[in-house]
Amino acid sequence: MHDASVWTVVHQALGEHRSDLLLIMRDSWSAETVWKAPLSFFKENYPDVPMAVWERYETLRQKADLALREQWLHDRKVQLVFRGDADYPMALEGLYDPPALLYSRGAFAPDKLHLAIVGSRKATYYGKDVAQQLGAELSSENCVVVSGLARGIDARAHEGALEGGGGTIGVLGTGIDRVYPRENKDLYERILHHPHGLILTSFPLGAEPKGHHFPRRNRIIAGLSAGLVVVEAASKSGALITANLALDNGRDVFAVPGMITSPQSQGCLRLIKDGAKMVCDVNDILEEYGQQMLFEGETAVSAQADDPQTRLIMDQLSAVPVSLDYLLQELDMPIEDLSAQLSLLSIQGKVEELPGRQFRKR
Repeated sequence: MHDASVWTVVHQALGEHRSDLLLIMRDSWSAETVWKAPLSFFKENYPDVPMAVWERYETLRQKADLALREQWLHDRKVQLVFRGDADYPMALEGLYDPPALLYSRGAFAPDKLHLAIVGSRKATYYGKDVAQQLGAELSSENCVVVSGLARGIDARAHEGALEGGGGTIGVLGTGIDRVYPRENKDLYERILHHPHGLILTSFPLGAEPKGHHFPRRNRIIAGLSAGLVVVEAASKSGALITANLALDNGRDVFAVPGMITSPQSQGCLRLIKDGAKMVCDVNDILEEYGQQMLFEGETAVSAQADDPQTRLIMDQLSAVPVSLDYLLQELDMPIEDLSAQLSLLSIQGKVEELPGRQFRKR
């Protein structure tokens, strides 16, 4: 009997919100008993569960090929981790509603500091840059970066984390056999190829992205992490839900400030007003855990090596794009000289040119 495959079919019938019942069933019966039992068995032993659930189970098991399903799980190295198993993350045990079953691809790194980075799907250039930079710097300090594999801030945090040795965890709001959004399929695969990359979900196989799934996913992001960094968030945002979940479960909450006129910064500014620690660089996070970035002076040394004209230009640039006209006005340089310097800085990877002759610091 293919035990793991049986429980995946039961989980599909029950749904993520009834996973606790799955755990009770696993402790009470063998997989073979559950697989071969008639509908009357479930009605008799679990009278509080709607009969429609067991009828759904009957339909699913008639269609399921357990051997093929087991092979699929084996080929993709999908692990089923039940609450109470040795591999179950201890950090999740303290949650108000810990998931009873996790599907994982990759490896947990329980000895590393886990920190979450979350934020808006409709992120600005500034927000994306900050998320990627923080992700890379935290990972380079051997921290695991946790996020939700969504577009925008989440994706860029994962991208940055892949540059360092700490690695990253992508927590899904779908089944582990689904990638949402589809544009992140390559990122999903690159996480799996990182030595400390992990894909994780509490949703059964085949689960599609639905609105009510994501708050459930967010509790796992918050639960896995010692602290949570909100990079950009509108006044009504899923990132703020995650921040509240983190606070409810005793986790630290950090927020990156943004422009007071930007709708995407309103959530972060409110968090800071309400007591979240403001993050201006990675050490604002690391110092809370007795760590500090090892090479924090490197950027300053690099800047000193630039010639005076380059330094003048770089001083006017940040992660927020500015126009060529703005730079001409502030620097009082001939347009030929400024354009030549910007081209050189772009080639060197220090400056990025955006549509409309907008420029920002990389």
